[in-house]
Amino acid sequence: MFLVFLAMLLAGCAPPPQSVHDQAAATSLSTVEQPTVASVATEPPVVTLPEETTAATEVNCGSPEVNDLAESMAQDYDFTSREEIMDWFCSGAEFEDILLALETEAQVGLPAEDALSILVGGMGWEEIWQDYGLTE
Repeated sequence: MFLVFLAMLLAGCAPPPQSVHDQAAATSLSTVEQPTVASVATEPPVVTLPEETTAATEVNCGSPEVNDLAESMAQDYDFTSREEIMDWFCSGAEFEDILLALETEAQVGLPAEDALSILVGGMGWEEIWQDYGLTE
């Protein structure tokens, strides 16, 4: 019975009267205004994004030495960028594989990203190079 009373109270209803005394109390309760809960309009939190700068758009998941290595590789292969190399590195590619992929692109035109995908798919460098005519 208590749970029914509690549920009705939470719903804003008075419980059904149980006796004559309860009926009188229920009648007097029904004339009393029920308190209202003011609804507070909640606005979504404001998220302030940092101003876009070159530093904010750079990929940085490694030490300064790692970033310097990516920069050096990007200078050697002008068809790529430090950011692209760091994207591959941050996604799990080793620098050795990135370098081999870049050199493969330079030699036969197979995009480095495609070469890395083929490598992840299970082929080794020797197989990739055979397929693209770099080795016999």
